[in-house]
Amino acid sequence: MTTIRVPEGFDVDAMRAVARDRFGVAIAGGLGPLQGQAFRIGHLGDSNPATILGCLGGVEAALRVQGVAIGGKRPAPDAASQARSRKPSITSSASVAKPAPA
Repeated sequence: MTTIRVPEGFDVDAMRAVARDRFGVAIAGGLGPLQGQAFRIGHLGDSNPATILGCLGGVEAALRVQGVAIGGKRPAPDAASQARSRKPSITSSASVAKPAPA
């Protein structure tokens, strides 16, 4: 199980619904203190590279539909506050995504 934390203000449930309804990818929401702040990808059991890549592709597509910037460089510090006020961005390659610093 991998948990991906999202920036404050991001609607995890809406992203999960897009992933499920448009791309056929079921991902779980955060539990306990991470409820509404993270989503989880299960990768135990009958998983192989193709199923993992398919899941990640569906998650990426759902994030893009929600207006989230994927990867790339972080905005310059003076532009960071403006970018965060428009749309959240997930740029971390670690298992926990964090918003850009202020």
